[in-house]
Amino acid sequence: MSLERSLYEAMLRMRMVEETIAAIYPDREIRSPTHLYIGQEGVAAGVCAALGR
Repeated sequence: MSLERSLYEAMLRMRMVEETIAAIYPDREIRSPTHLYIGQEGVAAGVCAALGR
């Protein structure tokens, strides 16, 4: 798999998890403070790729 494809899939996975958290948070299913990372997935994907994860 190409690096670009791998980064894209990682960013997409992060965004989907964040959107799920944003959707269920108002229902108080999550009882801790939540700080979403939406829009910054590229940073996390790039750092993880650089670390070899």
